[in-house]
Amino acid sequence: MLFPTTADVIRVIHRTLETGILPALKGTEQESAAVTMGHMLRYLALRVELEGPRLAEDIAKLRSTLVRIEPYLKARGYEDARALALHQSVEQSLNSMPDIADYRDIAQLAAEVSALRRTVCLGIDFFQAQTALDAEGSKARDLLLEYISWEVMQDAELMDPPFEGFGARR
Repeated sequence: MLFPTTADVIRVIHRTLETGILPALKGTEQESAAVTMGHMLRYLALRVELEGPRLAEDIAKLRSTLVRIEPYLKARGYEDARALALHQSVEQSLNSMPDIADYRDIAQLAAEVSALRRTVCLGIDFFQAQTALDAEGSKARDLLLEYISWEVMQDAELMDPPFEGFGARR
């Protein structure tokens, strides 16, 4: 690891903003802009530390969810275009495992999460189009909704700490 870390550098910039620049500002607009910059610097420092592990955790959760809905899709069949598109997307997602021996940067992890989330969106679209679901279908749909709820909470845990208690945001 390189020292100082990226998060350390961002925190130093933030401290300089708060102790050296903000006190010298005159005017509400300038102070508001500087406070907003402080919010964003706190957010970036936290994100730099958490983004990689969070993306890896998200990938694991997404793959686990898709593995759990796959048996329902296979048992149901693919008589309509939505079912077939969802099946193909799940199959492609589960069969396109990257070589984990290679280093994957944040952009690569984010691209994988994005592709997996598109499959979840196809799944939600598929289940919303169904007029009636049996118990297995309801379970599969609930797995997708459970993932979405989990993901929203993950985002909240990343967004809340840098902003909570630091005044209004623009």
